[in-house]
Amino acid sequence: MSDLSVQVGRHNCPGPAQRYMQTVIALSLILAVLGLSAQQSASAAESGFVNTLMPLPATVIAKPGELRVDSSFSFELHGNSNARLHLV
Repeated sequence: MSDLSVQVGRHNCPGPAQRYMQTVIALSLILAVLGLSAQQSASAAESGFVNTLMPLPATVIAKPGELRVDSSFSFELHGNSNARLHLV
């Protein structure tokens, strides 16, 4: 089996060994992404919590309870302020 590349016009056509390695790398990446997705789905199914926060925090720990956001809810801004934060 030859590991030669062939130049066709302006395009460099990879040889069989290069195509094989590209295929192996692509499949490995696809399997890694699917594995991570399955792992996240399993942990979400166990806890009942699906993290949809953006930007994604480094860690999230779901605990029982609730946070009521009603007329008695308030918050304060400290540090750098931006006009967009005061539009609430």
